[in-house]
Amino acid sequence: MQVFRHNFLHYFKNIAFIYNRIILLLAISSIQMLIAKAVNVDEIMTKSNDFKLNLSFSYINILSKNSFSGIAQIPHNNATIYIPTSTTTNQDYLNFSLYARYGVYKRVEIFSTVNAFWQHSTARNDINNTHINASTGDFGSWSVGVLVEAKKEGKAPCAYARG
Repeated sequence: MQVFRHNFLHYFKNIAFIYNRIILLLAISSIQMLIAKAVNVDEIMTKSNDFKLNLSFSYINILSKNSFSGIAQIPHNNATIYIPTSTTTNQDYLNFSLYARYGVYKRVEIFSTVNAFWQHSTARNDINNTHINASTGDFGSWSVGVLVEAKKEGKAPCAYARG
């Protein structure tokens, strides 16, 4: 019962910590939105004969420990011993995005986007200290298109056509 109580309290302490961090991030975001200046559409569109290249990179690490992941069977003196096992998993995710934009005319641009990812996972059995490693990577997507400012910005918002 003591172990259950300890795990239960530990779980709720983690939830409270995460909840407090989310509230802090929302408060900071709200303040930034209040002091941010409005963006003009002309600042977003690529000017005629200009080329823009944006690179995006993100990394996520997930470390998890499963307190029960199965039962190991160990033969011993004509008998079998059953031992509960636990597993620790460490996962790394990398995501790359490349955005290219070219202004054909003042109100027309072409764009292309390429996304790729890489993932590496290591699982360790905590009882017998065996490791399993796996890696994978691939291009997630590729897109090409045209963006046209169909209606200029004025008193009413602008309108875009994208294909």
